[in-house]
Amino acid sequence: MTNALDLDGLKAVNDRAGHDRGDALLAGFAASLRLAFRGEDALFRVGGDEFVVLVKHLAPAGTAVGGSLARVQAALKRLRRSGFDAADVSAGLATFTDDCGETEELLRLSDQRMYLQKQEHQASLRM
Repeated sequence: MTNALDLDGLKAVNDRAGHDRGDALLAGFAASLRLAFRGEDALFRVGGDEFVVLVKHLAPAGTAVGGSLARVQAALKRLRRSGFDAADVSAGLATFTDDCGETEELLRLSDQRMYLQKQEHQASLRM
């Protein structure tokens, strides 16, 4: 399973509080993700405020997505408790068995789903 994650609001933190604070936000999010996911799962920062988590050894079908989202939410909670209370994350998940069988397609699909959630987050802020 891949989790494509976008740390919402990094630009606002950089603009409002400076790049040192933005760097602390990125480092805090990465540390929170490391604590939320297992050691066998692989975490990557792929640019700017985007991360990918490759989850190995999935739970039974139907629970893997929920479990992975729960881990992302746990990381976000930890990040907020560390002083970034306005932080949010957009997540897109895709699994090999349910969604596709090719690595490139899996990454593309999870990224596409993450951007859909990001658009939903932005739309709710405008309301």
